[in-house]
Amino acid sequence: MCDLYIDYDMLERTRSNLTNITEILESPTDEISSWGTQSAGVEELSNRLGEFDDEWDYGIGKIREFATNAGEMLAGLIQAWQQYDLDLAKALRENNQ
Repeated sequence: MCDLYIDYDMLERTRSNLTNITEILESPTDEISSWGTQSAGVEELSNRLGEFDDEWDYGIGKIREFATNAGEMLAGLIQAWQQYDLDLAKALRENNQ
């Protein structure tokens, strides 16, 4: 017989990390936006900084989309396993009576 163990704390930490990762990654974009790309002084540097900001923002958006979906799926998985645990415990109690 094989025991099955679900580490809910680990799943919840993973879900939380996925949900919060975009906040960490958005910091550089927010910082560049707060400076304004023209503050770089040199036009070519300003243009590249603006392009980097746009590309970074796009990439962060894609990561946000993935992380949000993955976090929602993990939340559903956690809920499903917790319900399974409750149902199994109930069935075992009923069988032992």
